[in-house]
Amino acid sequence: MQVGAALNFDVLKYDEETLTALLRVHSSGLVKLWSSLTLLGSYQNQSCAFRVLQVSPFLLVLTGNSRELQLH
Repeated sequence: MQVGAALNFDVLKYDEETLTALLRVHSSGLVKLWSSLTLLGSYQNQSCAFRVLQVSPFLLVLTGNSRELQLH
């Protein structure tokens, strides 16, 4: 049983305009991070909600949309 266990993750990118973030976590911590974000309903007396848009074991996949790639 873990009580007060810390989970290491990195915020690689945050966009204030769209309120989106790119997070990096070891694959073994994915379920814990996802669960923690799901359970978090407020932060500093402000309501909040999180939505996972994409998950990938490869950071390169998350950097852009290959369907929008333009080669010159």
